[in-house]
Amino acid sequence: MYEDINDFLARVEDADEKTMNSRRLLSQEQIDDLRKVHPRIPEEFLSYLQEVGAGAFRECQFTVYGFLDTPDNILGKDVLLLKEPSVRALCFGDNFSGDLGAFLPDEDWVIADLWHDNGTICRKGRTFRQYIREKMFISEDGRDLQEG
Repeated sequence: MYEDINDFLARVEDADEKTMNSRRLLSQEQIDDLRKVHPRIPEEFLSYLQEVGAGAFRECQFTVYGFLDTPDNILGKDVLLLKEPSVRALCFGDNFSGDLGAFLPDEDWVIADLWHDNGTICRKGRTFRQYIREKMFISEDGRDLQEG
């Protein structure tokens, strides 16, 4: 499912930069554990963790966790004050600047960005695959959108 993303990252990432481009593939046992805790977790996310791996890409453009957790557990209690406090968010990654990528499980696992500066929840209307390609700056035809 993510062979094109692995090929893209191999082309655009600095091969000598091991820290900022560090990912680890999750085992089947780890994936099964995630499914037990979150029975409706999107399969695209699980496939990503098995094929691309948890960790940072594109010199710390974004990181994908190998788990799901609340904003309070990731950033600290009451660091992110959401404008919609009743919304339950399970975070799967961040942009190294305090903004989180999250699933909203009570809204059929829709993907959202949680903005740290004002607490806005920006629902994306994309699949995980579409969302992560956007974060990597991959065009539909596989070009690097960061190139001029």
